[in-house]
Amino acid sequence: MTKIHYEISMTNPHNHLFEVKMVVTDFVDEKATLKMAVWTPGSYLVREYSRHIQDFRVEVEGSPLAFQKTKKNTWVVETKGNSSFVVSYNVYAFEFSVRTSYLDGEHGFFNGACVFMYLENKLDLSSTIKIIPYKKWHISTPLKFNEETGLYQSKDFDEIVDSPVECGTHSKDFFDVLGKTHEVAIFGHGNFNKKQLLSDLKKIVEKQGEFFGGLPYDNYVFIIHFVEGQYGGLEHKNCNVSVYPGSKMRKMDDYIGFLGLESHEYFHTWNVKRIRPQPLGPFDYENENYTRCLWLCEGWTSYYQDIWLVRAGIITPDQYLTLLGKTLDKVLTVPGRFKQSAAQSSFDAWIKLYRRDENTINTTISYYSRGKTNAAMGLDFWLRNETNNQKSLDDILLYLWKNYGEKDIGFPEEKILEIMSEAVGIDLSDFFYRFIEGKDDIPNDWFNFAGLEVKPENKTKEKDRKEGIPFLGWMLQTKENKLLVKSVLSGSPAEEAGIYARDEIIAINDLRVSPKENMPEYLLNFKPKQKIKITLFRFNKLYQVKATLRKAPFDKFTIEPLEEPDEKAKNILEAIIGQPFPVKKEKDK
Repeated sequence: MTKIHYEISMTNPHNHLFEVKMVVTDFVDEKATLKMAVWTPGSYLVREYSRHIQDFRVEVEGSPLAFQKTKKNTWVVETKGNSSFVVSYNVYAFEFSVRTSYLDGEHGFFNGACVFMYLENKLDLSSTIKIIPYKKWHISTPLKFNEETGLYQSKDFDEIVDSPVECGTHSKDFFDVLGKTHEVAIFGHGNFNKKQLLSDLKKIVEKQGEFFGGLPYDNYVFIIHFVEGQYGGLEHKNCNVSVYPGSKMRKMDDYIGFLGLESHEYFHTWNVKRIRPQPLGPFDYENENYTRCLWLCEGWTSYYQDIWLVRAGIITPDQYLTLLGKTLDKVLTVPGRFKQSAAQSSFDAWIKLYRRDENTINTTISYYSRGKTNAAMGLDFWLRNETNNQKSLDDILLYLWKNYGEKDIGFPEEKILEIMSEAVGIDLSDFFYRFIEGKDDIPNDWFNFAGLEVKPENKTKEKDRKEGIPFLGWMLQTKENKLLVKSVLSGSPAEEAGIYARDEIIAINDLRVSPKENMPEYLLNFKPKQKIKITLFRFNKLYQVKATLRKAPFDKFTIEPLEEPDEKAKNILEAIIGQPFPVKKEKDK
């Protein structure tokens, strides 16, 4: 059987090149077709990793072997009867994110899909990997290490892709939960208390492991990058990678945001990496892997990420309700929710979510936020109310775990409605076609099922103006000391006036506006129904347009406890959050 051994080194990190060797032995075919993945599981966009390959060569005992590049990510080698050969190439790594690879004088990080090639139709081959770190750098990775050989091992290419590697002088800390070791590898700096951070991560692991009845891995690694201006996370079966601005950790809201990210990525240990629709594993690394179920994979995970924090006692019920309200802000202020369902958003992830433009807000809705509000929260509230708190989203999740995730088989996504209905003994067709395949908003009064109410308002300070807050329907940004239109909401006064994205705003009613102007505050000088003249540049040509202001729609949604919820509603919320029902604050009465 063909054997594969990889070596990856970083002898000069300042050139940002990972040096890779792929040693193939016991090969029997006349041609060897080598391929590079075009995407990384968990990040649904074709990223063309082969564009970073350079200095590709193939040798047999030091002599070159002929090859031909036949596609963007494909190299065909004429083996000429040689059963062993060595493929060498360098990978340029200077894109800092959780889904790519990066190397500089401080540390190196890589995902397997970005640096390792594979043999066509041989993804199931096991392999050994030698990682040669720069100087005295150390390594953090979930890959299994053989102490005797000094090599890492993977059972197949999927495991290589699923096992990111951090090299450098990062800190390494450990804690145990249910007899399993958890490593926390931190690169960068931040305003945080490490002892508290480790304690909170442990609580998250304990609470989620308790829910599922155990931990489905032998060891787990948290790879955390504290880097300014960066945010994101990527899940793996027994690891997750996150990046977060470390300077923001001193504020409680931002620290909670970081813990929410960690809770989210860790929950993917079950939901997505094991509970998954069939298209998401085994993977096709050359093409898009389409699914209509990212509302479940990511939306449900987004819902539970905050629940684990409150159930673990890391945040208060009031803080939990604040997080729910922020999600409503992200959904109910986006016109695209009328154009795209959670299921459609899932399927179109490959062409829309990671390719935002000036019209994205008008045509799309994120399967993260829509999945959280509709497919998770709405379904959970409604189910608990219908069954007197006897059935919930928890039951569906555990059913999927026992019947699919625990067995490590994907569920047939065309039967997900049937599976969900069977899990709770209720026909969920009406809900499914209205709120998941359909575009309806969850009714505000459904919050009453959990003893809550939604209070819509405007973010602008002067909330009590009887005539209302003036509204144009544009989103602005300052760039190169210019006040530019970033997006125009469909059907808004700005659109009707003929204002376009990328227009440079110069003046309103013949008075110049500064690029640093707080436009919502500036527009308070006017009233709804009032006409204003806007002067702008478009491709260096001066234009003047007239717009009629309207009363602003609500753009902030606060979730609060009801004054006098009934016992059923109180029991529902307490079951969700694992905490006593929050008392309505005196100032709100």
